[in-house]
Amino acid sequence: MLQEKEKLFLKLMKVLIAPDKFKGSLTAKEVCDAITAGVIEVFPEAEVTSIPMADGGEGTLDILKDLLDLEMVKLTVGDPYARPVKSWYGMKSQDAFIEMALASGLQLLNEEEQSASKTSTLGTGELIQHAIDRGARNIHLFVGGSATNDGGIGVAHALGFRFLDQFGKELSAIGQNLGLIDTIQKPERSFQDITFQIITDVKNPLLGSDGATNQYGPQKGAKKEELASLEQGMSHYANLIQEISGIDHAIKPGSGAAGGIGMSVMGLLKGEIRNGMETLLNITGFAKQVAQADLVITGEGKIDVQTLQGKVVHGVAKAGIKEGVPVVAICGINQLNEEEWKGLGLQDATSLKSPELTAEYCMQHAAELICLRVSKMAGKLK
Repeated sequence: MLQEKEKLFLKLMKVLIAPDKFKGSLTAKEVCDAITAGVIEVFPEAEVTSIPMADGGEGTLDILKDLLDLEMVKLTVGDPYARPVKSWYGMKSQDAFIEMALASGLQLLNEEEQSASKTSTLGTGELIQHAIDRGARNIHLFVGGSATNDGGIGVAHALGFRFLDQFGKELSAIGQNLGLIDTIQKPERSFQDITFQIITDVKNPLLGSDGATNQYGPQKGAKKEELASLEQGMSHYANLIQEISGIDHAIKPGSGAAGGIGMSVMGLLKGEIRNGMETLLNITGFAKQVAQADLVITGEGKIDVQTLQGKVVHGVAKAGIKEGVPVVAICGINQLNEEEWKGLGLQDATSLKSPELTAEYCMQHAAELICLRVSKMAGKLK
């Protein structure tokens, strides 16, 4: 492995840098800058190209804004508790790029406010409706980082759907009301002329131990004693959607993402679920960039079992394999063994964390440590 990388570096080659953010430490762009500094320190003649990456979660829109030259559309919508919050989405021609976390994200709540029962995706729906009113006909919805477990009824409510109980009373579009829905009233407006894509790196189904409620509910403030009731409500709502659409969307991979929003979009709006990383690679024309490189350096804050399921490092490594270009990775913490990360297609994986450095120290000094690790790796190959 060393010999292969040595040959690459001795070419003074073209280096493509394509990492995700190091959550809690650095943005993807800042990680790019740190890696670039490490490469240039040892090989100042190297031709370096940086493409900050994301997997569809928080920060995705910031990256796409620059790469696609999107128009920023700013507006105030409801947060997970329907309180006013300033948000935005990107527009280009008839395509709207919407990041759920900017309206319905966990980042908008403090720890005491987190609740899988009382929060709603209403604000995300308001972003979608605003984009449609401005002429959007293709909705690209990035759903990572949500604070909600409402099955997407908040989004549907913003688009004109109404959810009634057995007495015909309209219900608030929050998670704890899913089990009370008796009737779903469709809006007069048809959405047949609009395409909806839910973009996520999550493959979980809607229900069960790996579903929206049991797997992600606790991360959104669900208490242990609430899980059974929330799961029952989600199952009830899934049955209603199946009656309307004639399809059991709850079993589809990704229907459990973002508190079940995928099921509503598929069942009520005939939308589709797309893999987050693959979508971002396609949008950015990443394969062409890889094909022109001699080496790709990627990375993310933590390389772990979730990385194996299709996060940034995995996606970049797959692109490298397809184009025959070696890929190495740097991360804050690496929880995979050598066999596992090599199985991703990586030729090397280096972490900031070491026995003598605490995780807290690594997070606080991530930029300088990234630069140091990359320069040391390059120095060995000079």
